[in-house]
Amino acid sequence: MNRVTRFNYIMGNSPSACPFTLYEQIANQCKFLLEEVQETMEAASRGDIVEIVDGVADCEFVFDYIKTMVQSLGVQQDNAFKAVCDNNDLKYTECYEEALQWKKQKEAQGIECYVSSVVYEGVDYFMIRRKEDGKGLKFDNFPKVDLTPYIPENLL
Repeated sequence: MNRVTRFNYIMGNSPSACPFTLYEQIANQCKFLLEEVQETMEAASRGDIVEIVDGVADCEFVFDYIKTMVQSLGVQQDNAFKAVCDNNDLKYTECYEEALQWKKQKEAQGIECYVSSVVYEGVDYFMIRRKEDGKGLKFDNFPKVDLTPYIPENLL
């Protein structure tokens, strides 16, 4: 048992054996996480590094327990996370022409975007970003990640 789990057990917040009660517990933890994220964002806007570090640590603390709660249901959360990372890797390409095609798709939908590039470990990578805020965009027909293999059947 890690320190975060120990703390929550001592505080009387052990994961419920009833999934619906556990979902409520998870929702409550998510509220706490949102509060910590908000505080961290405010600290960042002030340039307060001490509060930023505190906020990030608090976010990690709360998130760690949310993960523990999800895993208590028998969910293979680490494998689900890997699948999400693998899916996110599809949002960029080493082929500039492919990124241009993605850009054309979005522009045809009226979305102003651009192709961004970065060199990471000696390799050029390209992705499309929305002009208004720089958000990375998915190309058309982007595959949805299937997380069902990591969730016990009785929960699906």
